This record gives sequence, structure tokens and C-alpha cells, in this order.
Amino acid sequence: MGLRLLHLHLHLQGLFRSEDLELGRDSDTGGQSLYVLELARSLAVRPEVDRVDVVTQQIVDRRLSPDYARSEEQIFPGARILRFPF
Repeated sequence: MGLRLLHLHLHLQGLFRSEDLELGRDSDTGGQSLYVLELARSLAVRPEVDRVDVVTQQIVDRRLSPDYARSEEQIFPGARILRFPF
């Protein structure tokens, strides 16, 4: 059994998804989101890693993309985003 990694990506807006990042939408959606996404992909391809889970805030808001309301999203084989309401 390989490594299972958990990354907590918690910021105020929680606008984090696997594609079409809204970089610069507000002060919380910039380079950190891109870095976390690329890190998850890079770790997922390593042979000693079985799974990478990125935990972030689930946002249900009709003014935003429904992507942010999904509880789970595949980033890459072996890497996913898990969203929780908080």
C-alpha cells in the first residue's frame, strides 16, 4: 500500500476546481490555487503515492459556477478535490 496524502486548501472564498481556475477573481484566488493543483497532479503520478486528496470549502451560490458546490471532483487519476460545507 502506497502513501495517501491529504492537503488542506482552506481559504476564505474556496474557489478551487480542477480546470479553468478563476485566478485573480478576488484576493484569495491567485498563485496558491494553481500551485496546489499542480502539486496534487505531480504527487499523484509518483509511484509511491496511491492517492492525493485536496480538501477545500464547498460553496453553493447561484452567482458562482456549480463546480464549487460539487462534493467531489477528480483532478487527475489518483488525485481528487473533496469539498465540505463549513
